[in-house]
Amino acid sequence: MTTRRVRGVVTRAGEGGARARSWGFLLVLVLLPACGGDLSPTQPTDPAEAFFHPDLGVNLEEMTRTSSGLYLQDQHVGEGREAAAGDPIAVHYQGRLPSGHPFDHSTDGQPFEFTLGVGHVIPGWDEGLVGMREGGLRLLVVPPDLGYGSQPTGPIPPNSILVFWVQLVEVFVDDEEEEGASG
Repeated sequence: MTTRRVRGVVTRAGEGGARARSWGFLLVLVLLPACGGDLSPTQPTDPAEAFFHPDLGVNLEEMTRTSSGLYLQDQHVGEGREAAAGDPIAVHYQGRLPSGHPFDHSTDGQPFEFTLGVGHVIPGWDEGLVGMREGGLRLLVVPPDLGYGSQPTGPIPPNSILVFWVQLVEVFVDDEEEEGASG
């Protein structure tokens, strides 16, 4: 059996082409991501075209779709104060990708506090949490343009659909508002 060198790979006669091509393919797999290439399959950016892992319990047909493409559904309607744009609020949340992979949560610590509707959070939250009541739990399916868009963010790939469960813990009101409402 003879050997020959094909593009720097020593092969046996009769199998050189296939083996050399497989090494070349492996080099592409290793080097393309390092050069900024993306080998991941293209994910849909429209939630209506996405596959949601069954464990997520997402059923878009049962959810409300807003004009922006955000899907929302109250899992539990709270009985406390209603959140409006401009209100400081506190929430607990869990975020997952459609595959079911978790990427963030606040459920084992302090609630996350921010002012609703002023751009402190992704647009899907600024839109999707308005109208919630304290104690409520809402499911949000956020298209990429209302999430992080084409920017990868930590474990979140670019152009990802995001799935959130958000519990509204508190709507903060100042003392003057509280006195005006009661007096």
